[in-house]
Amino acid sequence: MNGTIEYVNARFTEVTGYKYEDAIGSRPNILRAKENPQELYKNIWNSITQGIEWKGEYINRKKNDELFWVFSSISPIRNASGDITHYLSMQENISERKIFAKELVIAKEKAEQSDKLKSTLHEFRTPLIGILGFSQILGDIIEGADEKEMMRNIQLSGKRLLHTLNSVLNLSQLEANEIPLNIGNVNLGQHVQSSVNSFIKPAKAKNLKLSVEMKNGRLFSEIDTVLLQQALDNILDNAVKFTNKGSITVELDAKMNNSKYWAVLKIKDTGIGISSGNHKIIFEAFRQASEGYNRNFEGSGLGLTIAKKLIEMFGGYITVDSEKDMGSVFTILLPATDNNMLNVLVKEDISEIKHAAGNKKVIPLKMANILLVEDNLINQDVIATFLNEEYHLDYAHNGSMAL
Repeated sequence: MNGTIEYVNARFTEVTGYKYEDAIGSRPNILRAKENPQELYKNIWNSITQGIEWKGEYINRKKNDELFWVFSSISPIRNASGDITHYLSMQENISERKIFAKELVIAKEKAEQSDKLKSTLHEFRTPLIGILGFSQILGDIIEGADEKEMMRNIQLSGKRLLHTLNSVLNLSQLEANEIPLNIGNVNLGQHVQSSVNSFIKPAKAKNLKLSVEMKNGRLFSEIDTVLLQQALDNILDNAVKFTNKGSITVELDAKMNNSKYWAVLKIKDTGIGISSGNHKIIFEAFRQASEGYNRNFEGSGLGLTIAKKLIEMFGGYITVDSEKDMGSVFTILLPATDNNMLNVLVKEDISEIKHAAGNKKVIPLKMANILLVEDNLINQDVIATFLNEEYHLDYAHNGSMAL
């Protein structure tokens, strides 16, 4: 634009970095940013020279070359004769508004992508459950040794695929903050033991010694037990997978750190170990210490990623101490309930159990009714095949019909 700057206020200096003496007498293009199209300046000039006020947004450049967005209003000023003598530019710094709007767009796109991913994963998972169900039924029916081995391989491959689909779905829900929390003050020792029990059979199949050391078995923490078990299952699954001989030991203890009471859970194994250079990547999605076509172990590389995110949801931390061929130690720290509350909580738990046991009425299995809520007909048939001989089944296509 033609002309020079004849007046600036203190706010102009504060935002642009140009002092009064720098700006007065200079041309307005000292603020011009090459990021704006040339057509923009032509439109502004054409409007104001015709006596028309121009309003719009564009990018300005500060004295230190930093860019910032402005909403600008440029008005022609006329003298008594009606001739244009000056132009008045009023600008509002809208950089923060622009950043916020951009973040909203990105968040919206991520949410849409997450919804599409979850929908796609459910479409894969539903028929896969049917395949696994009927393959198990066929495995019980067929008699030939070769055929039974084929069905076992189908089962193993199907379960591996289902585990991967579930892991990707869990990760997408975690990243979208869509995991519902059911937080309660629970006994960690009980739930650690429960998680370990589910790995007794796979550990025994590899001749591994699996043990639990409750150095402090009366620790309580504010957690979601389902999500904690999911995190522990992922770590224990890795321990069994990557340990070919020796043992896996799970320890539960407590410690004070910075006047805060922590539950300390350690999962130790004598497995293949992890080189120090790979300690960080094992917590990244789809990453493993062994990668590429020559990797020795199967898996999606999501287990530790999910475990880390879940543990951090409870205000906890997870670290790894490992060397190649020297085994690994995964340490989980969870905020623990103050010691003074433990006895009260234990007594309450025991009294509730006794009360529930005293009022419990046992129903013979043959008389039990089950309402199955399932919209997939194949899956209905699978479940009915397993349960019809012991239970009476009623069906509902969805939650509304069930209610």
